[in-house]
Amino acid sequence: ACADSLTIVDEAVERGQFWARFRHVELNQRQHKALNKVLDAGRTGFEGGLNLRKYMNITQATRPTAQRELAYLVEHGLLVREGRGKATRYELPMSHWRWKAEDTTKNTQVHPSTPE
Repeated sequence: ACADSLTIVDEAVERGQFWARFRHVELNQRQHKALNKVLDAGRTGFEGGLNLRKYMNITQATRPTAQRELAYLVEHGLLVREGRGKATRYELPMSHWRWKAEDTTKNTQVHPSTPE
């Protein structure tokens, strides 16, 4: 129970740090909504990571709008793109928030990478 409580507190602090780190980046309501959904899912809760289709479902954006908005989030470091084509996934720029079981115990911070 204590470990679960600590995880909840840690994730809340990390969400706050994420928003503080990117406070200077202008985002629209759709982008805020999608990022909050991902952050609210926690370190391991967003199954398979975020992809274009999930972003479109969360935000109700059209495909071209979703593509532009995801590219903007990657360009400004709020998301990291992994994979290509249909296998493209977007994750938070924090290694311990990866949505893969093997990465959930790491406590190292990854700085946003420059988009390819």
